[in-house]
Amino acid sequence: MQKKLDNKIIICLFFMVSIRLIYADYNVFPLDSEYHNEYTLSSTIQNLTSKYPKQVDRSVLGYTETDNKEIILLSIKKNINIINKDKPNILVIGQIHSEEPIGVEIALKFANLLLDGKQKSLLNHYNFFIIPTLNPEGFSIVNNGISNYHRKNKKDTNHNGKFDLIEDGVDLNRNFSFNWNVEEKTESNNRYYAGEKPLSENEVNALTNFLQDNQIFITFSYHSSFNGTYNEMIFFPYNHDEGKSPHFEIMTDIATRLSSKLPIDYFLKTDKRLYAVHTSKTNKMGYLRDYVYEYFQSLAFDIEVGGINQEGQSVVFPPNSKLSEIIDKNINSLSLCLTDISNNIHKGLLVKQGRPLPLTVISENSSNIKKNIRTNQYGYFFIYNPQNQDKFNIFHQDNTNQNLIFNPDNHNIQIFHIEN
Repeated sequence: MQKKLDNKIIICLFFMVSIRLIYADYNVFPLDSEYHNEYTLSSTIQNLTSKYPKQVDRSVLGYTETDNKEIILLSIKKNINIINKDKPNILVIGQIHSEEPIGVEIALKFANLLLDGKQKSLLNHYNFFIIPTLNPEGFSIVNNGISNYHRKNKKDTNHNGKFDLIEDGVDLNRNFSFNWNVEEKTESNNRYYAGEKPLSENEVNALTNFLQDNQIFITFSYHSSFNGTYNEMIFFPYNHDEGKSPHFEIMTDIATRLSSKLPIDYFLKTDKRLYAVHTSKTNKMGYLRDYVYEYFQSLAFDIEVGGINQEGQSVVFPPNSKLSEIIDKNINSLSLCLTDISNNIHKGLLVKQGRPLPLTVISENSSNIKKNIRTNQYGYFFIYNPQNQDKFNIFHQDNTNQNLIFNPDNHNIQIFHIEN
């Protein structure tokens, strides 16, 4: 009798586990309870700033056009009141497209782990800027349970004086000015509408203004592929018919390090167990990643989270249990990658007539490839050097050039003097 009862318990437990695993491989909408909505997002940010006032600062990048919502920026440093001139800045953007909410949760938990000690050692090497969502209007639609399909902001693109859920809005990740509307021109009611002109959207301009004043060493932006085409992949600038980006090999190295610690969550693609590093041809669509690289000399990565279930369905709204796994894996990968590369970042200082030159573009020539880099607001610049080169030839537009010698075992700052 006892044996039969034990067998029934085992069968019941197996059935419960099986149901949980199946449930984890499907979308849940309205979103499950662990996702933030606009009200809990605000309170979470407020709690962070109240609990860690010496390490985190909340500021407003700008406001959306239709609903006048704040675009929030979190600045996280070892000490927010001390200027860290010689630390590279890392930017993490949790969300651009509103039907891609997982990245918001990754960004918020990463911010919390930077502050509560578990990832705090990263603050010895970097300053962090975190934008939970660049699209607070769209975020409110999806995360408040109104629609699971809306991608864009709430711009009145059909000009009828009201917001139409299906037609209105601009795809913010098509509105950046580098390669805007080059390959695909869309109508205003299209899901991927790029806007009437480049940089037409408040959200895009708010980020642009921030980038003009703050040199970002690396930008990480989180996405999910609603149709499943790009899930569990890492993208970076760029591989066009005309050629690859000058930092293509450098960014391939970083993306590979990121991927090496990032196992996939879904199992339809049985030929890989890690996030795929995309090195084949890329599109010209006005993407953020290409824009920040080309115009602001930031290494940039799009990480596509979520996946394809066994039925071929794209899972971008996973339930709490799966959401937690995805968040933890991505934070672990990001943290380990940043720790890994910190030992191969060389620092320089650009000086003219004894004064640092802020936000100035110079070039580094290695492997016969000219790579533009930009100093930060204090004149410092940073070179990621995975091959442990000891010499870099640095150029300035006035034809000044100088060989800077870096000892891989010595991270002293090298000074690059601009000739008078």
